[in-house]
Order: sequence, then C-alpha cells, then structure tokens
Amino acid sequence: MAKELTPNATEFFKFDVAHDLEFFNSGCCVIVANRWSDVLADVADNMYTRALF
Repeated sequence: MAKELTPNATEFFKFDVAHDLEFFNSGCCVIVANRWSDVLADVADNMYTRALF
C-alpha cells in the first residue's frame, strides 16, 4: 500500500516531517528541492535544485 503525506503528518517513511520553515532551514546542511522557491533564498548556498535560477 502506498503512503501519502498528509498535512498533519509528523513522520513519512520513518523520516520526521517539519512544518515550521525556520526550524527546517536551521536544521539542514543540504536541501534538495524539485524547484526553486524564494522562501528558500536565505539558504541558497546549501540548496541544490534542478531548476535554473
């Protein structure tokens, strides 16, 4: 059975789910994203994406 990530999930495939962007950004050394988003501009040095910006 396939799992789906729900808005209130605290875990997904045994990984913690962060709902607070500042907490997420402060706890990451590397961020891999599908697309660039301006909300991640403060962590751009640690971000890798397939989007060209």
